[in-house]
Amino acid sequence: MKNIPSAVLIWYLRRFKGLRTPAAVVRWACRRWRDRVFLVPAGGGEAVTFGELARRADRLAGFFARRGMQPGEVVMFAARNCPDGYVVRAACHLSGMVFFAFEPGLPPAAVRHLAAVSGARLFIFRGADLHPEVDPAAIFSGPGAAEGVGSPVGAVAAGESAAPAGCVPPATPVSRSAAVIDIDISRWRGILAGIGCGDEPERFAVKHLAVERTAAEAGDEEKAPVATLNTSSGTTSPLPKIIRLTNASWIESLYLILAGSVIGRRDQAVFLSTLPLATAGSTTFLPTLLGGIRVVLFPGPFDPAALAAAIRAHGVNRLYLTPSWLIELLGWCRRHGETLPGVEQIITGTERLPRRWFREAVAFFGPRVFMGYGMVEMLPPIAMLRPEHYRAAIASGTGTAAGGCGRAAGEIPGPDGGVDTNDGRLSSCGPVVPGVAVRIVDRDGTSVPAGTTGRIEISSPARSAGYLWPAEENELRFHDGWFRTDDYGRLDDVGFLYIFGRDTEVIAGNDGFTGRFALELEDVVYELPFVERCCAFRAAGELHLAVVPGDDAGWPPHAGGAPLPAEIRRRIVDWCEPRLPGELVPVHIDVRSSLPVTNLGKLGRRLLAAAVEDCRPPAGG
Repeated sequence: MKNIPSAVLIWYLRRFKGLRTPAAVVRWACRRWRDRVFLVPAGGGEAVTFGELARRADRLAGFFARRGMQPGEVVMFAARNCPDGYVVRAACHLSGMVFFAFEPGLPPAAVRHLAAVSGARLFIFRGADLHPEVDPAAIFSGPGAAEGVGSPVGAVAAGESAAPAGCVPPATPVSRSAAVIDIDISRWRGILAGIGCGDEPERFAVKHLAVERTAAEAGDEEKAPVATLNTSSGTTSPLPKIIRLTNASWIESLYLILAGSVIGRRDQAVFLSTLPLATAGSTTFLPTLLGGIRVVLFPGPFDPAALAAAIRAHGVNRLYLTPSWLIELLGWCRRHGETLPGVEQIITGTERLPRRWFREAVAFFGPRVFMGYGMVEMLPPIAMLRPEHYRAAIASGTGTAAGGCGRAAGEIPGPDGGVDTNDGRLSSCGPVVPGVAVRIVDRDGTSVPAGTTGRIEISSPARSAGYLWPAEENELRFHDGWFRTDDYGRLDDVGFLYIFGRDTEVIAGNDGFTGRFALELEDVVYELPFVERCCAFRAAGELHLAVVPGDDAGWPPHAGGAPLPAEIRRRIVDWCEPRLPGELVPVHIDVRSSLPVTNLGKLGRRLLAAAVEDCRPPAGG
């Protein structure tokens, strides 16, 4: 079958199938693919078909109704990737509840804050996945809360504040009854099995999904003010922001993804995301449903050997992971000669992939690596670097403008084993996707010409409804259909987007408009073959560089084996001094065994800086 033009398919799905809300996508997908396997735990366990997802979601929606919950009320969810997360989200979409998932490792103050601000009526979680100090029954304090009898959400124990001092004001308690349910207890399994429902009719399950929504019902779904609450990654602030996403946000994001896809009949795709459904992984929920894709649920913690085993065992052909985890996977694969031949697409995003590591990933895996740019305030995709964008440069030797901060481009192995120096595109996030607009502005908010560094602003049909918290940022961030990001970058003359970082990543100067970014130092240090990972940051008023040396094959010459840290520091300084201005030559170089990576798979730059400020060794080696 020939590939179907994406514009034709989108028109058909919107106009004739009425797929204009997440609930409509859930209904259509569970009917269309009802007998297909949808969810498979990577480490073994029960597989869930699309039809079974609908049945479980129906029973959970019935539980919401029996509790007297009304559309628009919030259901919180916290667990590592598992089928239950998909069930809860589907049930929320179908019944009009607001799905609010967050990273389960958050500390007690953060969880208490999220509960209070959201006014959640129900908290569904896996106790084994939560931070060891989080006690849901205490956060949703009140007699009987753990059994679901009810208690006010956000109540704070005497003498405690809802957040660490100096971070946010204490959260305001919300006067609503709430329940907490651990998905590892028998009661949860009873809910999903329909125990205790008597003759209660099925509301949304497969046998009823063929019934189309009335025009009025469809209109009500489309107008729903909030479909989900999502959190920011929290890498630049003590507490994650809470963003409101509407049905329109999600459906427009889905069709932007579809518009950039090649669509044709093929065997069922098999997808694995190492990112949690609660964070960046949430954007994969609707596309995998719509496409009838099998999802292999990788719960974490991240381990490249376990990931490679899951890819082989389940025939994964679509892989989604963060740059930090891609670097770990690449290192493991090189050491073990594992090329992951069945994987057709390796998709990465959420943070910058250093140029050297992008080159090495392409050199090892071939042109299968995709690099995306997006954010929860303006759902992905915003920009996407695809193999056809850099494969042409490799093949022809043409390329585009050089990469980050105006430095010369590096080198990439060509298809014949030669070298192509025109790899500027490997420093970019690719072109802005059709339907989305990006502009670069100066301090006054005025657009600047191509090639000029400034703050990135985005306009997209997949925009959020703004912040639930901190609400005071809405006026600052959202204006005239544009979202003012924290990111600095530039657009080149052919529309490729380059991301340099945020104010927190400025290591010389006052801000991102005139300062120098960490990536400029890091890209130079990465040219040293014995450097495996590095991270530049400012702390205590000085420039620091954390470095992880590679294996012995990459060491500089040294009598008696691997060099001492003092020699590594000297070689790095000797390398940087003739290549960088003095303000970018690191004052302090910390030679480490590893760099900290957050539970969301992002480099823990803030953790390194905090460790210096606190004069304590951070986790990670």
